[in-house]
Amino acid sequence: MVVPRTAGHDHFPLPRRPVPAPPAPGRNSPILPPQLPLGGPVAFYILGMRRRNMDILLSGTASDSHTWNLVYLQLFLEELGHRVDNLGPCVPDDLLTGACATDGPARPDLLVISSVNGHGYRDGLGAVRAVRRAGLTLPVVIGGKLGVAGVADPEQRGRLLDAGCDAVFDDGNVAALRDYLTTLTVGRSVPRAVA
Repeated sequence: MVVPRTAGHDHFPLPRRPVPAPPAPGRNSPILPPQLPLGGPVAFYILGMRRRNMDILLSGTASDSHTWNLVYLQLFLEELGHRVDNLGPCVPDDLLTGACATDGPARPDLLVISSVNGHGYRDGLGAVRAVRRAGLTLPVVIGGKLGVAGVADPEQRGRLLDAGCDAVFDDGNVAALRDYLTTLTVGRSVPRAVA
């Protein structure tokens, strides 16, 4: 077993979990079709679907000055094979909308908004409304500590979805985010989700 490094961010360590060592060259996985070698993006070739790494725009909310959540999410998303442009904390709606509207190869495939200061519902609502008002149709997801009560609020969650969020994730639920990203990377239509 190989234990991953913290990618040079010793003050923002990733969870230390064992990662299986890659198999010897030429070996096949017992659970995958024999013509597919184990390793790399092979899991996304199952059922003939090819993995498509996305260009993801990652952003904090307008009032959230925290960076550790953004660093963690950037490392998490990059570990999944996506390219990440991290706008950082305290991103105003006009800057966020401008970054989403970029033309050419830098145009993001997905916007991920994260908040840990408890004002994610309010700030996220303004951000997604600004993005949709600009006529942008890219998928938008938000997650983190979205309210100050410490529990998910279904009514505020519904407002985010109604405003144009494609998914709303509870604090720390990166497994649900990973599952959602998988649905996008294998070429299915964009689902509306509440996790």
